[in-house]
Amino acid sequence: MNNKYFCFIQTMTLVLCCVSYMLVFFYRYTPTVLTDQLSQSLNVTKDEISIFSSMYFWTYAAMQPIGGILSDVLSPGKLISISLLFTRALISFSTIISATGSIIMGESTDFALSCFARCLVGIGCGPIFVSSIRLAANWYSPKGYAVANGIILTMGSIGGCLAQGPLSTLCDIIDWRWSFRISTIIGFVVSILCFF
Repeated sequence: MNNKYFCFIQTMTLVLCCVSYMLVFFYRYTPTVLTDQLSQSLNVTKDEISIFSSMYFWTYAAMQPIGGILSDVLSPGKLISISLLFTRALISFSTIISATGSIIMGESTDFALSCFARCLVGIGCGPIFVSSIRLAANWYSPKGYAVANGIILTMGSIGGCLAQGPLSTLCDIIDWRWSFRISTIIGFVVSILCFF
């Protein structure tokens, strides 16, 4: 592999991991901004939206160890290329699950279905961080890994920031359901790019 191609793949891997992790934080914080809109659309009280919000965290937490085990199944010392493909596929699959949950949540008018969709989002988002860090460990030197890890974490925080003021402003302009549709489109595009 020549040096330019390696740098391109290395950079694309980091960019896709960053965007995936941004979506994780974006999905995590959206209910706090959309409490009023969600309670009106789903015909529930604002207190019940906390149940909806917690569905993400339960499944997200459950998927953390599973994602860690899955992303570490193949040792990079033995078969790095298969390991990278597997980890990319895991990020791709996870992003597809979270995007699917997002679109179901955006289209649903039923509270139970929305809670199920929120669970899907948590399941999809759970393995992304561990898999991203695994990819960074495979593609970067120890010093570069520390920088890549910092960049991924920073971009995740930016995703959380986007789910606050910018999302609120966007929802004042367009319907909140369209914000979920847009994030779903981004999630599907990222998942396809991650796979390849």
